Amino acid sequence: MGLKAEPMTRVLIVVPKDKVPAATSALYDLQLLHVHDHVEGRDGLALGHPLKGASVASEMLIRLRAMIATLEIPEVTVDMRRPITSLMEELEAKFDHLEHEIETLGDNRNRLRAETRNIEQQMKNLEPYISLGLDLDVYRDYETLEVIVGNLTGDPWKVLRNAKIPFELFKAKDASKTGLFALFIEQDRTDEVRAIIGEFNFTPVPSFEGKGDPRTMRVRLKEKLAKVNSSLEEVELDLKTIRKVHGESLFAAEEHLSIQIEKAESPLRCGSTPNALFVEGWVPTKRMADLEGTLTDAVGDSYHIEVLTDEELTGHSTAAVAADGGEPTSEEEEEAEHFDTSKETPVLSTNPEGFKAYEYLIKLVSTPRYDEIDPALFMYFTFPLFFALMVGDIGYGITFIILGFWMLNSKWKGVGIVTGITRRRLTKMIMMSGLFTIFTGLMYGEFFGLELFGTHGLVWPHYLYVPALDVYLPINRLEQAMLMINLCIYIGIAHMIHGLCLGIVNTNHHHGLKHAILGKFSWILIIIGGYFVFRILFTADEVVMTEPVMMSGLILMITGIIMLIAGEGGGGLLELPGIVSNILSYTRLFAIGLSSLGIAMTFNTLGGIMVSKGGAMIIVGLIVAFLGHFINILLALLAPSLHALRLHYVEWMTKFYTGGGREYEPFGRERIYTEV
Repeated sequence: MGLKAEPMTRVLIVVPKDKVPAATSALYDLQLLHVHDHVEGRDGLALGHPLKGASVASEMLIRLRAMIATLEIPEVTVDMRRPITSLMEELEAKFDHLEHEIETLGDNRNRLRAETRNIEQQMKNLEPYISLGLDLDVYRDYETLEVIVGNLTGDPWKVLRNAKIPFELFKAKDASKTGLFALFIEQDRTDEVRAIIGEFNFTPVPSFEGKGDPRTMRVRLKEKLAKVNSSLEEVELDLKTIRKVHGESLFAAEEHLSIQIEKAESPLRCGSTPNALFVEGWVPTKRMADLEGTLTDAVGDSYHIEVLTDEELTGHSTAAVAADGGEPTSEEEEEAEHFDTSKETPVLSTNPEGFKAYEYLIKLVSTPRYDEIDPALFMYFTFPLFFALMVGDIGYGITFIILGFWMLNSKWKGVGIVTGITRRRLTKMIMMSGLFTIFTGLMYGEFFGLELFGTHGLVWPHYLYVPALDVYLPINRLEQAMLMINLCIYIGIAHMIHGLCLGIVNTNHHHGLKHAILGKFSWILIIIGGYFVFRILFTADEVVMTEPVMMSGLILMITGIIMLIAGEGGGGLLELPGIVSNILSYTRLFAIGLSSLGIAMTFNTLGGIMVSKGGAMIIVGLIVAFLGHFINILLALLAPSLHALRLHYVEWMTKFYTGGGREYEPFGRERIYTEV
C-alpha cells in the first residue's frame, strides 16, 4: 500500500505518419498511456487527422447502435469472445436486410405503442361520461346552449339560482365524493357561470368525441385495445426472436467498431506535422520498458520517446520571469521556485483492493492530486471506528456481517451507481464496520439493546476492570455520559491533529516548510495548548495560573496564535471559534449512538410488556421487537455512515486535502465480446 499515487513519467512519443496505424493499435491494446490532449497551435503543431476508414466505421456504428436501441437489448454476458474476422464478415453479409427488418418492426412497435396510449387515454377520458349516464351526443351541437362538464367542491347551484340563471344540471352517482357534474346553460351567460363555479374549485373534464351510450363506447375501445395489444405482442415476439439470434453478434460488432473508431480518431488528440505525429502523455514509471518494448514490436526503430521534465514542459527555465518583462515580484519568484505539473499528472492509486471502497468515498468529494497523501489509507480504519462507536451493539455488528455475506453471494446486482465492483466494495465496507461494531459492542456490553454484563447484565452481573486504561467495562452510555463525551473529545483532538500533520506534509511539498509550519503546525500548538488550558478552567476547583500544566498550555496556545498571525494574518484569528466547533462536533459519536440505543431499548421494553401478558401476545411482542430492531438497523446503516462521513469531510480532510486530481485513464480498453 502507498500514501501517494503510483509514480508517473510524462513522455513525448514521435511516430512517422506511415507507422501511425500500427503504433496506435499497439498503444491501444497495451492500455498504458494516459494521453494528454494537444491544443492546436501549441509548440507550432497542428492537430492530427483521423485515420483512413474512420468515417465509414462511424456511419456503420451509428446504424448499428440504432438497431441495438430498437431491439432494446440489455447488456449481455458471453462465455466465449467472437473472432473479429468471421464476426464482421457474417454481419456485413446480412447487415442491410437485418437493419431494414429491425427498423420496420421498430416503427410498427412505436406506432402500436402510441395507439395503445391513445386508446388508454380515451378510456380514461370516457370514465366521467359513463358516471354521468348521458349519451355522448347530448354534450354538443347546440346553437344556443353551452355544456360544462367537470368536478367541483361545494354547492354553487344555489348561487346560480339566486342569480336567476336558468340551467339544467346532471350529477354523477358518486357526485358527493367526486363533485362530477354536467351543466347546460345559455351561451350568453357562460362567462358569468364560469366565474361562479370557479370559486368552488372547478376543474373541467376533457371533452370526448363520440356518439351513443358511453358504456357501449367503452366496450368498443376495449375491443380495439385488445386488437392493438395483440398486434403489439406479435411485433415484440419478432423483435425478441431477433434479439435472441443476433443480440450477441450486434453487441460484439458494436464493441469492435467502437474500438476501431477510438483508434482512428486518436490522432485528433495529438500534435502533427506533414511527416510525423506527436503523442504526449503519462506512463507509470515502472512500466516504461513495457511501453518501449510494445512500440519496438509494432514499428521497429521508427519511433522516438523522450521523457519530459517540468522545465521542458513550460517551454522555458523555471527561473522567475515577471509578467511585464521587468523584475519579478516575490510571488512570481515563489511560484517559479515551486512550479510543478502535479495538477495535470493523472492519479493511479497504489492501495490494495480492500481500500478501494474508501477511495470511492474520497472521490465523492474530489480525486486526490498526484502529489498529495491519499486519505483512503487512514479512512480504512477511522471510518469503521467512528461508525462502530455510534452503533456499538454486538447483535447489530453480527447482523451487518451476515448482511454483507448475503449481498456478496446473492444475485442482487445493486441499484443506481452502486453496482458491479462498487457494490462489492461498499458491501465489504459494511462488513468491516460490522466487525468494528462487535468490538465496541463488547466495550458497551450491548446486544440488541440488552446489557450482557455489568450491573444489569443478563449473562454476567459484574464489571471487567482494564488496568491499562484505568476503566471498568462495560461503559454504560446512559449512565456514563461525561466519560463518553470526554472520550469523543479525545478522539476528535487526535483525529484533527492527525489531519494537520498530513497537512504539514502536503503544504511543505506545495508551498515549502515555512507555510507548513505557520499554517498547519500553529494549529497543532493551539489545539494542544487550548486543551490543557480549558480542561483546567472547567475541571479545577481553583485555577492557579502558575501551575506547570496551565503555564505550558498557555505558552503553547499563545505561541500557536502568534505563528498563525504571522502565517495567515489577523484573519486567521477568525478561524479559532471554528476549531473549537470542529472538536465539539465529535461528540456526535456519543449522541447518535445514544439515540440508536434508545430506540433499541424502547422496542425491547414494548416487546417485553406484550410477552409478559402471555398467550397470543407473546407472538405479537416478538414481532414488535423484531420490526423495531429491523427499522433501527436500517437507521444504523444510514445515520452513523452519514455522520462518520461528515467528520471526515468537514473536520478532518479540510485540514490537509486539496483534491482536484485527474483519474488515470489509459488509452485503450479491454475487449469483452470480441478477440483479435
